[in-house]
Amino acid sequence: MMAVELSPSLARYVLVVKGATDQGRILRQADLARMLGVSRPSVSKAMGRLEDAGLVAPELRKRVFLTEEGNRVADDLESEWSRIAKAFAGLPESDAACGKLPCLRCPLGSGSAFDRAGHFSGI
Repeated sequence: MMAVELSPSLARYVLVVKGATDQGRILRQADLARMLGVSRPSVSKAMGRLEDAGLVAPELRKRVFLTEEGNRVADDLESEWSRIAKAFAGLPESDAACGKLPCLRCPLGSGSAFDRAGHFSGI
């Protein structure tokens, strides 16, 4: 289990940064704002919180990189999501469609980079 407790919102940032960097992309805060549909000040505030938690490299806040600890936390989040998604994989699609399980189907919202099996593929 993760030693760092993150809100769902901050976990979302960590997963998006991890997915992008795993694909070799370099993200700026402006990129994150556009990708997540949030304001730049919201990204700046989130990056400050992640920096305080030791998950984002402090000297690189305009360009967003996870620290070693940030990568470990992202890996833990991905593993946990995959485990949860597999546990609920047998539920009919109609359950998700009617809004009963939206957080289990898509932790990043519609159009996320999680595939049906719960694997994160980046944005």
